[in-house]
Amino acid sequence: MTYKDCFSLIKKYSLLILLWIFLTSTAPWIFYRWPGHPYKILTFICLVFFILLLSIKKNKLAMPRQIIFLLFVQIAFYFLMLIYHSDVANFNLIVQLISFLITILYIKYFLGFELFVKSFIYIVLITGIGGVLVFFTHLLIGVTPFFVVSYGTDNSFFLGLTTTNIFIDVGSIRMMRFAGFFDEPGTFGLYALYAIILNKVYFKNVKIEFLLILITIFTFSVAFYFAITVYVFFFYFNKKNIGGFFAFFSILILFYVILINFDSPIVDKINEMSFSRLEETSTDFSNSNRGELVVNDFKLFSESPILGVGYSNPKISGSNFFSIFARFGIIGSIFYYLLFIYLFWAIIKIKSFYYFKFFVVLLISLMHRPEFSSLLSLLIFYCLIYFLENLKTSKHSYSPIT
Repeated sequence: MTYKDCFSLIKKYSLLILLWIFLTSTAPWIFYRWPGHPYKILTFICLVFFILLLSIKKNKLAMPRQIIFLLFVQIAFYFLMLIYHSDVANFNLIVQLISFLITILYIKYFLGFELFVKSFIYIVLITGIGGVLVFFTHLLIGVTPFFVVSYGTDNSFFLGLTTTNIFIDVGSIRMMRFAGFFDEPGTFGLYALYAIILNKVYFKNVKIEFLLILITIFTFSVAFYFAITVYVFFFYFNKKNIGGFFAFFSILILFYVILINFDSPIVDKINEMSFSRLEETSTDFSNSNRGELVVNDFKLFSESPILGVGYSNPKISGSNFFSIFARFGIIGSIFYYLLFIYLFWAIIKIKSFYYFKFFVVLLISLMHRPEFSSLLSLLIFYCLIYFLENLKTSKHSYSPIT
């Protein structure tokens, strides 16, 4: 490797590190909630740097007209909602979309989407491994949080290799659900699912896929369990693998029998955070601890079904399927999910049932976690769109993760 090659490599990865400093300074990462974290300064400096780099680039910047039109329509809609609901929070959504456009141009011209996707997969994998290590360490000998950050009605426990908002250390009961460096375990489960899908689409690395699935099981995220069950059924259920499926479900049933019959406070807690969360009665939604949230947000949606009650209305519970409908109504929700709808259209255009299966899995995940405005989520969905729209020219030429 020549000196010039080394310099180019250092430059490329320096630009990648800068991108991740920018992304991890915003939601859904937990860091911006830490006291004293200069997330506003960091995001502003990074965005300015992105703009400067793009402005001095000799080649003409280009984006698909459909994406530009889509973002313009969304920005116009949020501006109208800002006026209609007198809700300044819509301005934040506008800024998010502008930042999204700048970021995808930066990735396209200075990094490449393959490198970004690969880095995202590895970040999720490494932080997940750290979470599993802390989970078993705490289960066996116990760990002490380095510090605790309170925000709203919740707490975030920093445990070195991971964080969590569910940390139990009472008497003989030691249990936690790791969240990586997201706000909660379910969020890690969501982005781990995204990493699994991106790996399947871009690289098809079975080892990475297996590791991602394995580590995310220990988040005890019911939403992840549902989505990954459908994913595995779609892509691996066939005559050749039917024996493996039978063995897997046999082990699962055996594990469940042990959990409900083994008399131990720790085992009871594991059961409480996993299988018992799948129980459902005719009078409540005990399967996902979001029953009351669903009822509340459905009521708000029914009061204003066309344009919702406003994005930052304090009555909205959030974190459930009806929260977006409560915020924006039926018409507004279409504008909110335009990028997701465009992904569906991109799949329809190539007439591929194989990629449609990914869409179904993503739809299931959105039904559990419908928020779709974070910059990281938008980037992930655009990476899928970018791959599909360049499928004919790429000819699956992406190199595998090693």
